[in-house]
Amino acid sequence: MSNKFPKVYDAKYYFDDDLYQLEIESKGCLLNIIVEFSNNIMYKISFYDISRFSQDVSEELQESSFFYQENIIFLTRLTKDNLVRTINEIEKKGVYSRLKDYKI
Repeated sequence: MSNKFPKVYDAKYYFDDDLYQLEIESKGCLLNIIVEFSNNIMYKISFYDISRFSQDVSEELQESSFFYQENIIFLTRLTKDNLVRTINEIEKKGVYSRLKDYKI
């Protein structure tokens, strides 16, 4: 990603390592990525494909009576191109205003 907004933090390995990208795509999730949008606020976002999310929710509900997680975004496939496109669309459409900000 570029130096302009949005800025993505702590995802360097994801963007720089082809093998890691394949691993993330096969796992179906990329969790707790910090993204800063043009409002200069950081958000912790988790990206899922629906299969992985369904598994995680099912497991959580077996251990607890509810499931809750903030700032989840679903993608059809968790590829680098889909992730970058989605983050840029969130910026372009101002959707980040619906996310909960991340306090450092």
